[in-house]
Amino acid sequence: MQATLEKLRFAPSNRASVKRSHWDARRHTLWLGRRVLKHFKHQAPSEEAVLAAFEGQDWRPVIEAGALERSLFKTKAKLRDTIRNLNRSVRPWLHFFQEGSGTRIGWEAGDGE
Repeated sequence: MQATLEKLRFAPSNRASVKRSHWDARRHTLWLGRRVLKHFKHQAPSEEAVLAAFEGQDWRPVIEAGALERSLFKTKAKLRDTIRNLNRSVRPWLHFFQEGSGTRIGWEAGDGE
């Protein structure tokens, strides 16, 4: 059942119309197409590390949590809190999530537009 839901979530037809996300680390800004979704005015190393990991992997739908800097995410709870904080500012355009055991994190397009 979970595999079926994942296939539907990331099926090409569901993602084809998604605008391209871009993390500009130098400006501390997350873009979706031409829209600024999040600009960090203060340091947010955990949130920025997640965004940098997705940018570094060309915004693949799901990435391994092991790709993140271990010193920032010593517990799964810290990663969960980081994802929750990211979601506060990017909904309804994007949604980040942790899969099952917390070893993978992903994103999906929202219905903001």
